[in-house]
Amino acid sequence: MNNAKPISIAINILLIALLALLCACPKGGQQAGTSKTPSVSTESPGGATSAQPGTTNQTSATPPGTTAPGTTPAVEPPNPKPSGLNWVWSPKLTYRIGEPIKADYTVAAIGDPKPWIGLIPASVVAQDEAANDAADISYCYAETPTATLTLSAVDVGQFHIRLLSGGSTGKLLAETPLMNITQWQKGRWEGTDKPPVKPYITISGGPLPPTVVIKQGLPVVAYWETAEAYPEGAWLGLIPTSCTSAREEDNDAVDIQYNYLNGEVKGQFQFMMDKPGEYVFRLFPSSQPNTEWVAESQVWTVE
Repeated sequence: MNNAKPISIAINILLIALLALLCACPKGGQQAGTSKTPSVSTESPGGATSAQPGTTNQTSATPPGTTAPGTTPAVEPPNPKPSGLNWVWSPKLTYRIGEPIKADYTVAAIGDPKPWIGLIPASVVAQDEAANDAADISYCYAETPTATLTLSAVDVGQFHIRLLSGGSTGKLLAETPLMNITQWQKGRWEGTDKPPVKPYITISGGPLPPTVVIKQGLPVVAYWETAEAYPEGAWLGLIPTSCTSAREEDNDAVDIQYNYLNGEVKGQFQFMMDKPGEYVFRLFPSSQPNTEWVAESQVWTVE
C-alpha cells in the first residue's frame, strides 16, 4: 500500500500550522499581557533630557540650599553644641529682626581686657580684634568662664557670633556657623470672602467701599491679630499714606498715634481722627529701625 500521499498531506498541515504561529507573534517580541502605554521619549526639543513619568526632572529642581516659593522653609542644618576650651553656640541659626539671640559660650581664661562675644557680619573675614570690633552690631563681655548671653538681632543679613580674646592684640577664638537674620512674614486681609493671613489689620470686619470717608473727630478702630507673639517693642500705628516706606524708622518719624502690642496676639485699638488726611494702620513686629511692617489696613480719608 502506498503511504506517500498521506505523509505529504501531514507535512503540508504541519507547515501551515507553523506559519500561522509565526504570524500571531507580536512585533518585537512583546509578550501578551504587558503594558501597551506608548513609551515616553527622554529627548526634549533641542536634545535636552526631560523627566520620565514619576521621576524628578533634575534640570528644573530647586537649587540646593534654597526653598521653592510657597513651600515650607527647609529644616535648619545640624547645629551640635561644641566642646573644648573656647567655643560659642546658639540654639538656632535663623532669627527674625528684633528677636533676642541666645548665645552660650566657654572661654579658657578671663583676663584684662576681657574676652567678648559679638554678632559680626559674615562679610568680615578678618580674625583680628580691630576689624571685628569695628563691625559688630551687638556684643557682650564675657564676665565668667561660661555663661549664656543675649544679643540683639538689630538688622537683617548673614552673620556669625564670634568669641574674641579682647584687647588691641586680641584674636578670634571661636565662631558659630553662618546665621541668617530675616524680616518677619507678612500677612493680609482681603475681606470676608477670603480667610485672612495672619498677621492682619482691618478697620471693619465686613466689606468696605473703595473709598472710606470718616468725619474729623470720630474714632476709628483697628482690629488686629498675629500668628505669634512679637518681641518687646512691637507696635501698631496710625500712619499717613504719604509715607510709602516699609521701614520702621521712617514710619515712626511720621506716625500720628500708636500703641504697643505688649506680647498680645489679638486685640483692637481705638484712635481719634483729629487731623484731616489719608491714613492707614501698619503693624511692626519690632522697634528696630530696619524692621519692615508686616500688616497694613485699608486706606481711609478724614475730612
